[in-house]
Amino acid sequence: MSVFQRNLTSIILEKALRDYIRTCSNVTEILEVGCGDGNITRAIASDFRGNKYFASDISKVAVDTAKNLCSFEVSQIVEFRSSAGLNAWADKKFDVILCDISAINQRIAELSDWYIGVECNTGDDGLGAIRPIIENVKDYLRPGGIFILPTISLSNTDELESLLKQVFHSVTMVEKKDWPMPKNLSKAILDNNIPDKGINWSTKNKFGIEIASTGVLLCRA
Repeated sequence: MSVFQRNLTSIILEKALRDYIRTCSNVTEILEVGCGDGNITRAIASDFRGNKYFASDISKVAVDTAKNLCSFEVSQIVEFRSSAGLNAWADKKFDVILCDISAINQRIAELSDWYIGVECNTGDDGLGAIRPIIENVKDYLRPGGIFILPTISLSNTDELESLLKQVFHSVTMVEKKDWPMPKNLSKAILDNNIPDKGINWSTKNKFGIEIASTGVLLCRA
């Protein structure tokens, strides 16, 4: 099974988490779900060593990779577990949960290079993997806890925000970046006539290039 490595989503998620930690003095325990090779947790734990960190991924290969990439100092303050979603953390509650499980239309994911060898049961709206996490995440947060996750235009972003607003009293977009779709993926989507553009996924065409977007939502319990 492939292991997700650092990408645009990782970069803006890490920035959002850094910004939150800098402005909040009572963060002590932070969980990353869908950690891939652990690049976000490693970077944050290296710079904010007063906290305790936890990270998990459905892939044991990813978890083993993340452990092996940690320095000795970071390994002392990070606990890794293999987990489908939040299942392995029933004994814990956290101040912050960062979710790096991207929502993407399943048919688009299957056409892309990003998900080769990676499990992707996301459905037409792209929310299949993240929906059960959203429904249960408050059980793993302390009062006033924060849930941070990406929103990607290759999924039903309106439905994602609607789900979040049923659980959290505040849902705020704290970062958003546009990015050009790979030409081979844009062609594959066109050739395969992926349905429901504008509903379950969307891009904008600028100067003949399909532009998608990735944002970060910060949700307050």
